[in-house]
Amino acid sequence: MNSELLKKNEELEQFTYIASHDLQEPLRKLSAFSGLLKKDVGKDLNSRAEKDLEYIIDASQRMQALIQDLLSLSRAGRMALASERIDLNELIQEVKVSFKEEIEQSGTDFKTVDCPAVHADPVLLKQVFQNLIHNAFKFNNKEKPIIEISCTKKNDQTIFGVKDNGIGIKPEYMEQIFIPFKRLHGRYEYPGTGIGLSICKKIVEQHDGQIWVESKIDEYSHFKFTLNAKEN
Repeated sequence: MNSELLKKNEELEQFTYIASHDLQEPLRKLSAFSGLLKKDVGKDLNSRAEKDLEYIIDASQRMQALIQDLLSLSRAGRMALASERIDLNELIQEVKVSFKEEIEQSGTDFKTVDCPAVHADPVLLKQVFQNLIHNAFKFNNKEKPIIEISCTKKNDQTIFGVKDNGIGIKPEYMEQIFIPFKRLHGRYEYPGTGIGLSICKKIVEQHDGQIWVESKIDEYSHFKFTLNAKEN
């Protein structure tokens, strides 16, 4: 039964990848030609038609984002893990630099601690931190945002984390947020596809680890994960 289930999962992931990849081309054309039509008609385009075209462009772009995230989710489950010694302090600094604009514009207090080196997949581990930090920015309504990277020891195991002082999560949703496409807010309130945390969960589980969140409404969310990866 386990062998059959594994085979079905592989077939499903392969189908997801192929279907998602093939869907992108018509969407790109839909978005591109809608833009060209708007440009070609120019001043003769009435306001109602212009609004309709904007809806088409917006919908196609959102669908493209969904497909890209679906591909990322599929890849996260199919990729063979590379095992390299990673200086987590350097990796976190690289991720921090990628959010330089967001940090400066929001005045975020970005705090880090000294973390141990581990053996893990550098590309996938970097994506986990990027997704969690991205959420820490997105779901924060404070005048002075705070993002903290944590590394703590418990029973000879290191627990890594990303903590914010944002809007928080209700207890009943703490498990649901890791389900693909699960959204707790409207897309216009907080844009996104609802796949980022699902990707984090897949990557962490590939490293034989666990991921969870501790949170208090209007105060903080602290995403924590283990890797069960060898430290060195």
